[in-house]
Amino acid sequence: MVDQEALAAQGRAALSGLGGVGKTQTVLEYAHRHFDSYLYTFWTLADSRDSIVSGYGKIAGLLKLPAAGTQNQMLTVEAVKDWLNVHKGWLLILDNADDLGMAREFIPTGKNGHVLLTTRAQATGAVARLVDIQKMGTEEGALFLLRRAKYIAENALFEAAEPTDRAWAKKIALQLDGLPLALDQAGAFIEETPSSPIEYLQLYTEASAELRRIGEPEHDSVHATFSLAFEKVGGASRAAADLLFERALAIREKALGPEHPDLAASLNNLAGLYHSQGQYAKAGPLYQRALAIWEKALGPEHPDVANSLNNLAGLYDTQGQYAKAEPLYERALAILEKALGPEHPDVARCLENYAVLLRKLGRPEEAEPLEARVRAIRAENA
Repeated sequence: MVDQEALAAQGRAALSGLGGVGKTQTVLEYAHRHFDSYLYTFWTLADSRDSIVSGYGKIAGLLKLPAAGTQNQMLTVEAVKDWLNVHKGWLLILDNADDLGMAREFIPTGKNGHVLLTTRAQATGAVARLVDIQKMGTEEGALFLLRRAKYIAENALFEAAEPTDRAWAKKIALQLDGLPLALDQAGAFIEETPSSPIEYLQLYTEASAELRRIGEPEHDSVHATFSLAFEKVGGASRAAADLLFERALAIREKALGPEHPDLAASLNNLAGLYHSQGQYAKAGPLYQRALAIWEKALGPEHPDVANSLNNLAGLYDTQGQYAKAEPLYERALAILEKALGPEHPDVARCLENYAVLLRKLGRPEEAEPLEARVRAIRAENA
């Protein structure tokens, strides 16, 4: 935990650690514990220049500064910095500030308040005092898990749990590599499903094996916790399924930032769930956001972009918006043929979708050659 006296001495502290280690949770806990020590508390995402500029614009609006809403956003930023330099008793949190050189431009020069940054960078000395956030030890992580899962009270000692639960909680803590974010998600899963630690560990092991099978990062325990047992939960309640996807999306966005390709996967998963439920108004913006992230991160001709285009086209197709669906199918098909070759099974799937759309549009003469290609590809790959 951040020490307030040490923070007061230097005015700035940078909480550094790997993704999933709990940096954001730590600064939020600090803000909660010391809420009465500050007159003002400000938080902004700092993973890009645009994020900070946008955050400072919101701060300017809250403070009702004359520069709020001006077309020149940097004037707004300077107005916020000026305000921070002349007022006392504030806490400013810059979250996900991995580019410390960029973030430094936005930090006020005075010492009238305190600045907390979360970052993956280790060389923070030029900007702020380093606070290294470590993974949890086995027993510490097991205790955190049992408290989060409501197996024991928030202030209870480890020995308050049943011996069997303690043993399985330790195994989970080891499996999740002591990452607080993954342990928090595991505890939430155990509480909300509900299930036991041993059931969770079994499901986690199965999910990890599946992620490795499809090529996901082998030791990404945070990722695996997001992928657990949606079928089990969804079978009990549609609302519950919406909650293990929405929660995964929110935590992954916090951990990875708003433009990470893995975030696009969560957006796509949640969009697919809404699509299957007929909640088309919810699905559309999520599919579109996933597409935009993948295009920016991977380039416009990546197969993941094509699959995203295919998903969005399928949504428009379902809604009867055929004019919107057709160019997306065409673009997806062109990308897949170029990237994977004309005989790939993914090409066949896209051809089939496009052919179905053409028949709906009353153009069977265009659909027939596509359907013939589908049959040929599947026969070749049988």
